[in-house]
Amino acid sequence: MTKEVEEFGKEMLATFERALQSENGIFEEWPTHKEAITRRARLNRFRKSEREESKLVYPEGHIMWGKTPYDDLELTIETQGEEWDNILIIRKRPAPPVARDMSEHPSEKRKLTRKFPELVRKPIKSED
Repeated sequence: MTKEVEEFGKEMLATFERALQSENGIFEEWPTHKEAITRRARLNRFRKSEREESKLVYPEGHIMWGKTPYDDLELTIETQGEEWDNILIIRKRPAPPVARDMSEHPSEKRKLTRKFPELVRKPIKSED
């Protein structure tokens, strides 16, 4: 591994670790929208390579096989032309919504439970 690649990896890890440790995420300001996009692409490429490496480290079926601790981070940038379009925001993804009684909206319930099967709750029977 070349020194440049090693330094690149250390920089990416440091950025992701700072974001994980931060309660509200981190903000990186770049001179232009294009540079913020480039930084996001590099971070995503690094995350992808970490997923591939985890497949070599962990056996298939292990909870971390093909995953990284950074998968729960989202990297966002405003649309070009918007205010703050040169700021890369790295933060934890919001928790999935809690499924409540959605009997009035069955299509919404189906979408939610398909995406988050752990949210399916059994109805509580009243004691009346």
